[in-house]
Amino acid sequence: MKREYTLNLLDAPPKCKPRKPRSGVAVRSSDLFCVPSGVKPIVLLSGGRTSGKMIEMLLKMYPNLRQDFLICFGNTGKEMPQTLDFLHEMETRWQLPLVWLEYTRVPADSIPAGIFPTEQRNKNLAKAAAAGEKTHWFKAVNYETADRKGTPFDELNDWASVLPNQGARMCSVQLKIRTVMRYLFSLGLKEYAPIIGIRKDEEHRVTQILASADNFEHCQFPLVKWGVTVRDVMDYWKGNDFDLQLESYEGNCDFCFLKKLSKRVAMARKYPDRVEWWAGWEARKKCEGNGKYFRLGEPMALLPKLAAERELFTTPENEIDLPCSCAERGFEASDDV
Repeated sequence: MKREYTLNLLDAPPKCKPRKPRSGVAVRSSDLFCVPSGVKPIVLLSGGRTSGKMIEMLLKMYPNLRQDFLICFGNTGKEMPQTLDFLHEMETRWQLPLVWLEYTRVPADSIPAGIFPTEQRNKNLAKAAAAGEKTHWFKAVNYETADRKGTPFDELNDWASVLPNQGARMCSVQLKIRTVMRYLFSLGLKEYAPIIGIRKDEEHRVTQILASADNFEHCQFPLVKWGVTVRDVMDYWKGNDFDLQLESYEGNCDFCFLKKLSKRVAMARKYPDRVEWWAGWEARKKCEGNGKYFRLGEPMALLPKLAAERELFTTPENEIDLPCSCAERGFEASDDV
């Protein structure tokens, strides 16, 4: 499909330059986003405070959002229970038509031929179907039926030859981003506009997301446009009548290997039982090198030991979190399905 214009996040064409939101003033989607005519806007919710603030602002500015946009969440099965509760509270209080999705694997021949927007991906699907193989897909769930035991993650780890790690972030890619994409393709969408909760103070992440986006994705970053920072987000939830019941260091996915060691050690002290799933996979994964562990040189079984050494364990001064986004690394034409 031919674009009506070239999308440029930081220097949008004048005809679609987003307005800064004004309380109580309804605007059209064309005023908010640089989205070509006829392309479906897709709000991606992570279950965190930033994406929650984004949807709250969108609802105020665009009253028809519930009808005209799609709102999606990809559940890995390893989300903190408070994250699922927070999402459910938003969908009930704000009457969000939230689509809950999970990764699964199904027979390739059960997926309609030609469903993907790239020729290579459709060829891969046809080849897998002819061979009687299973392939990546999605299933729709809801708050009550959403997995809380890590089952979608288990299915991915069973299929993969290595565990997800810093160099091969299959979990974010397959369990969230592409799970949502496959749902959109199942609806017949060949082009869409992901609306992503990246704040102004983390604007550097936009470049990475845009670099990995394909030509059928029209990525939108309204919080960057509107200058919303982490302070704005935290101030809003402090004054709200409900909030995410997690400390900021706890995040959404419980022992995400992108969290710095000190955060994972603190989590191990507070939630010791939740370490077992991660350590169990590392113990039984039959591979060598980086792929045997979620984080090279830091086995998950080490965390409870460090958590017990309260006085001996110290945080490295230069330790940082690795950025994680539910929107980075979309489809590439040569990838598997």
